[in-house]
Amino acid sequence: MEKKHYNPVIIFIHWLTLCVIVAVFASIEIAISFERGSETRELFSNMHFYLGATLFVITLFRLVVKLTSHKPAIDPTPSKMRNRITQIVHIALYALMLLIPIAGLALLNSTGKPLIVFGQALPTLVETNRALTATIRERHALLGFTLLTLIAIHTAAALFHHFIIKDNTLSRMMPRAKTKSAQPKAEPTVD
Repeated sequence: MEKKHYNPVIIFIHWLTLCVIVAVFASIEIAISFERGSETRELFSNMHFYLGATLFVITLFRLVVKLTSHKPAIDPTPSKMRNRITQIVHIALYALMLLIPIAGLALLNSTGKPLIVFGQALPTLVETNRALTATIRERHALLGFTLLTLIAIHTAAALFHHFIIKDNTLSRMMPRAKTKSAQPKAEPTVD
């Protein structure tokens, strides 16, 4: 029997990735609302850095699971053109989820700061170079905006498939509720 849903691990990682991305963007937006040098700004900036590193690791794990798991078919089968567009968007999403944290680490390095994870500094991608900081910051932000744009397109496409085309694209990635075993209903008692 053909599976109609993704592996529960893939479904969990998909929605976890969304939560981490929301937290990454929220943490930096909160950070920049506080005065430079303040403890609160530093706290949220650090949260942004660690969440970015977490996104990178989750994305690597997600790629491994995706490449080794069954992909349920879309029913009805979409056109070749639609499949190709979907592949391009997915490749771009994965690429951005890997490139943005790398650019973030390079940005942090360019300011002379390492990123310490479990007591170990991550590799330095660029030497301290304040002249380069603005350029990397700009590229990092542009990549982030591009990721948000692709997520919006991805979401709109999933909703379009679900409500307009009425295929199983969205339902394949939704967590399934546990069903109770069929038990006979008790007859109401009459006094």
